[in-house]
Amino acid sequence: MIRPERQTISSHYQKAHRAAAVHYLKASRVHREDRALYEKDLLHVEKSWGWISEEANEDELTVAYALAFEPSQSLTGRWREIVAWSERGIVSAGRINDQAGLSVLLFNQAAAQANLGNLREAITTYEKARQCFLLIGDAEMEAHAQGRLGTVYHRLGDLEQASEHYLRLKAYAEQTGDEEELSSALANLGLIQHDKGDSSSAIEHYLQSLAIARRLGLKTREATNLNNMGLAYSALGKLNEAVQAHREALSIYREVGDRQRQGNAIGNLGLVYYRLGDMENAIQCYEEQLSFVRSLGDRRAESNALSNIGQAYSEQRKLEEAEPYFLQSLEISQAIGDQRGQAITLNNIGDLFRKLGAVDRAIEIHEQVLEMQREIGDFRRQGLVLGNLGLDYAALSNWEKALAFYQQALAISRQIGDEGGEAIWSADIAQAHDALGDFAKAEEYLSKAIEYYERINHRETVQLRDQLLELKKKAAQLAQA
Repeated sequence: MIRPERQTISSHYQKAHRAAAVHYLKASRVHREDRALYEKDLLHVEKSWGWISEEANEDELTVAYALAFEPSQSLTGRWREIVAWSERGIVSAGRINDQAGLSVLLFNQAAAQANLGNLREAITTYEKARQCFLLIGDAEMEAHAQGRLGTVYHRLGDLEQASEHYLRLKAYAEQTGDEEELSSALANLGLIQHDKGDSSSAIEHYLQSLAIARRLGLKTREATNLNNMGLAYSALGKLNEAVQAHREALSIYREVGDRQRQGNAIGNLGLVYYRLGDMENAIQCYEEQLSFVRSLGDRRAESNALSNIGQAYSEQRKLEEAEPYFLQSLEISQAIGDQRGQAITLNNIGDLFRKLGAVDRAIEIHEQVLEMQREIGDFRRQGLVLGNLGLDYAALSNWEKALAFYQQALAISRQIGDEGGEAIWSADIAQAHDALGDFAKAEEYLSKAIEYYERINHRETVQLRDQLLELKKKAAQLAQA
């Protein structure tokens, strides 16, 4: 039997805890995105949550608390806490038949699962949230869920599913006149076109999205479109335009204080320097990006930055330095189920094996990656892998086979309008024709490559000109023989 004084103490204890919980709940609603205040009160907030979830047995309070603190948890990257708190809230919402609360809790949990890299779980949870939004007639949030599903499928490399969900979001936005959502859908459809290798179509989508973002004053969306346009320009070999777009994006991200996207823009600027042959500046950008994304706990971006650093060192023939970066990148992309990331890093690892002299292993890896890219539907990267297979066979002095792969890679670059890719594979085709003794063909292809490299002021231009002079000498000697 509980003594009366103990009952009184217990009652006061429960009242004190409830008062504290209600106080922090009210504060969170007033200061939804006040990161500093949340971090200052974090221990008290978590203590109150412990009481609510373990002792209070108040379903309405559990749902309210899980919903109220999600914005602050998102700002501070506490994804695991969001998953756990949402799970408690989902159970409570189900018990009290709070369908509106249940649908938002599912949506929040799915977003956190995606940020943790648990993409298949995120898809399942987003689908549950979408069905709940349909049930309660919330068309706007159902459209949001469609967009998020598109993003997760995109991360998994399923471009067709991603495109389907983005098109549904676009249709909703056009039907309701929601320009902000329309801008988002257009930008995402641009990303799909870029990954399919149609960078020109991607730029058209980005420009439409950019115009809306500027009209509405959406600074982050404006910067993101500029950043994506930089990637598309780079894929088309328009590197000066790419540098300009990335710098504009970086300036806006700094202005609005978006550290995550700032790191991404720095990494993309590194990619352009890489294309320009400036490995020192590329590595500097990638390392700065790596520091940003690690501080934010973004595992997917961390894997990407590590792979890029490894590739830049590989280009400098610093192979021992490159290897650990590739292995760390691959381990992360496998852990989070990022198929696209795995394919990119495996492609780079294949290059590394070739440079280490293990050419048969390089071919085996590149053939595996080619199948992965075909499954993903990334046409542009299929071309890159075909070109790498050409390099593998060139390393074995099998010039006929190397030439066949180079020509496939060149055909894809021409099809998607990638001038930079055309120049790269033209130079390699020239080398193959040179080795096969067809100096006229070699001169023809090398001249095309030099024309592009001169236009972008590439560091290898002088070396290619010297090679062209040697070809002309060989052709003249052959003519005299």
